Amino acid sequence: MAARMVFQADLAPQKLYHATSIAAGALLPLGIMTSPGSLTSMPVDLALGVALPIHSHIAMNYVISDYAQKISKAPAFAGGLRFALLGLTTVTFLGLTKLNLSGQGVSETLKQMWRPQEKA
Repeated sequence: MAARMVFQADLAPQKLYHATSIAAGALLPLGIMTSPGSLTSMPVDLALGVALPIHSHIAMNYVISDYAQKISKAPAFAGGLRFALLGLTTVTFLGLTKLNLSGQGVSETLKQMWRPQEKA
């Protein structure tokens, strides 16, 4: 049952999808407001590193459920898309975890989008 919920995440409870949505909506502004190295920046970044991939995985499974059969009626097509999505979600989670543990973190990386680039 648990494996099916991961592979076909659109069958996951709606509460999990909404919880990750609320977490991302609350944590992103909080992460942008915190200063690097503060006590709150690491937990916020780690929570975002988990919430964002889970939220995206569930949302993209909804898209696969809605549109895969319009492209191809073969059940293997949707299964292949779900398998590829699971791989992409795993890589995203691992990348964000690495960024949070050995890099600047999600929040600091987002802040760099609004900073002027230094001239070389």
